[in-house]
Amino acid sequence: MFINFINQLGTIEFSEYINIEKITKYAQGALSIATGIFNFFVSVIVSAYILLERTEIVKFAKKLFNAIFEENTCKNLGKYFNSTNEIFLKFLVSQLLDGIVVGILTSIAMSLLGVKYSVLLGIMIGVFNMIPYFGAIVAIIIATVITFITGGFSQAVWMVIITTILQQIDANIINPKIVGESLKISPLLVIFAVTVGGAYFDVLGMFLAVPVVAVLKVLITDYIEFKNLQKNV
Repeated sequence: MFINFINQLGTIEFSEYINIEKITKYAQGALSIATGIFNFFVSVIVSAYILLERTEIVKFAKKLFNAIFEENTCKNLGKYFNSTNEIFLKFLVSQLLDGIVVGILTSIAMSLLGVKYSVLLGIMIGVFNMIPYFGAIVAIIIATVITFITGGFSQAVWMVIITTILQQIDANIINPKIVGESLKISPLLVIFAVTVGGAYFDVLGMFLAVPVVAVLKVLITDYIEFKNLQKNV
């Protein structure tokens, strides 16, 4: 009987039941999400260390510039170095503020739905919201599972609908407005920078695109003013 079972097992076409191509795609997607989240946290940790050590870094940079360049060039480099430092600091603060706003709005929405642990879930979504693209997806998935366990299928579905709507409002209105006003650039430029950065440099590009664009704006503005002054002389 065991031999018959083995023979029958050998006649089964496992390829009909297991799609290796789909499994590979799912695995690649999961790996991509995990890599994106890891890269984000690494970039945040590195940024935090840079901010903590910024005084020493500035001192070293000044010594290096003074040793290599002339006095006038050193002044300009110092100016742009300070501007870049200020822009990245403002960007991190604006991202934190945006996460707080999203966390509060989500907590209120889930509280109105009667979702258990609504405040904790709202805080989690607000924190994960700082991670471009993948953060919101992971947070909503975790919140959905918890809501399904504690409140049932119907409540979980409503939670997904409302949080998805809030995420879209944040991505297209709230975040560009907060970041744009903080860095003094157009909200439309914020959306454009995030889109292009994500298309070419994945999650890290989405995160760094806006401050990089803000720095480029400072450089281009100063260049235009310099050229106009030369024409007027």
